[in-house]
Amino acid sequence: MASGFSIAELLYPLTKGDVEGHAFHGNQWRTIESEGRTSTSRPPVGTFQLSDNEIKTLAELVGKEYTSSGAKMDAIAVSVSKMLGMDKPATVVTSSPDGRKPDFYRGCDQEGAESLKYELEHYGGAGLNKGGGAASGNGVYASRDINVANEYANNRSDGVVVQMWVDPEAKICSGEEAGRLLYDLNAKFSEANDRGDIDNQQLKQLRILALSPSFAAMSYGYQAVNTPDFQGGELVTLDRSILKIKLPKFF
Repeated sequence: MASGFSIAELLYPLTKGDVEGHAFHGNQWRTIESEGRTSTSRPPVGTFQLSDNEIKTLAELVGKEYTSSGAKMDAIAVSVSKMLGMDKPATVVTSSPDGRKPDFYRGCDQEGAESLKYELEHYGGAGLNKGGGAASGNGVYASRDINVANEYANNRSDGVVVQMWVDPEAKICSGEEAGRLLYDLNAKFSEANDRGDIDNQQLKQLRILALSPSFAAMSYGYQAVNTPDFQGGELVTLDRSILKIKLPKFF
């Protein structure tokens, strides 16, 4: 299994050197801490993060009644985010760090944009438009292409575009790696069933979670998933503390 990649390695391959004129030369963010990073008591990123007892808790969560399947996925993703300490907000800035243009743009409504300033309550999707989405699993979706973000914003009566800068030290999973982790996650749930920690019905419910690339990535300690070939370059952020954001002015 891969040991994990940083945002610098995935998106900015030149950042390890101090290259004149490069937007991220020298890794200027090295001294900035992300409060929501994976706890040091957890296994290394790229290794399954949840304990046996946490899997049991997860099995109990999937057995509860929710208003919809989307609400269930959102609630469970938020619960695991809190378990792993990935529920902290983004850092709001009033101007571009070091004058650099944004790494990503997010088109959403005003409520979704504002929610990024607070501790995680909802990722979004299924009517829970609180700053996230659910196309490839729950998370905060953003595009490298501002035109894509503008399309999402224009589809809403109060649509806005949030500018985003990503910590170069963030632990980012490639879309390809997230796909491979789905199989590993499913195997972890099967092992819990073999141990008798969860029953067959709970296993069936948990396997639905193993269809979500972003949930699989989070379960292995990754803070975001990068899909460079989708919609001009898409980032699904799970731990919003890796983001610096510039919010639009609301009128």
